[in-house]
Amino acid sequence: MLIYGLDYIKNQFTALEFELGFSVNNVSCVKFSEEILAKPNIKRAIFCDTLSEVLQSNAALCEYIIPNAKILKDSVFLAEKYLFDSKILSFIKDTSDIEKAALIGVDAVFFCDFKDCKDYYI
Repeated sequence: MLIYGLDYIKNQFTALEFELGFSVNNVSCVKFSEEILAKPNIKRAIFCDTLSEVLQSNAALCEYIIPNAKILKDSVFLAEKYLFDSKILSFIKDTSDIEKAALIGVDAVFFCDFKDCKDYYI
């Protein structure tokens, strides 16, 4: 599991910066839209509310998929069954949620405080 955003973990993964909205220099955390899926040459983390959006995001080769907490387990199941190239990312509020994420089987967690994204936290 990749863990982003914890200051005491110093490795290549913490060098990635995630930013809400569109960004050419960081990983863009944006809501699902076909327009965003069509944008080439940007690193994307797509917020998905349905399994259809999860599947489309993977097909568009998005680096990260951030499923709504309600569909997180089913998204992980699809990713494992169909060998997604995209990583399933979940937001966590504190380090105790790392274990929950591992038991669900997410590929990566992001320790952050994006207040407008409460539906995407474990």
